[in-house]
Amino acid sequence: MIGTDAVGSDHDFDSSKEEFAPGDRSRLWESHRVGTDLEYYQIEKLTRLAQLPSRGFIVACFPTKLARASAGWVRPVAIFGL
Repeated sequence: MIGTDAVGSDHDFDSSKEEFAPGDRSRLWESHRVGTDLEYYQIEKLTRLAQLPSRGFIVACFPTKLARASAGWVRPVAIFGL
């Protein structure tokens, strides 16, 4: 699982648009294609990451089920003192 406080781990939209303009699809939505070969979970737009310690916690993610969707939102929770 990877998580970020940004809208994603891909290039920003302006950079992606410039790279895609000449037809180079190899760098378009790179992080989303990682799941083609290796299953992983990507969580975006996380908040309050600066409040987490550098170690000593785990993260549990409680998903919301959406019919016929390939993505959805979760409620990530940091659990301390384990």
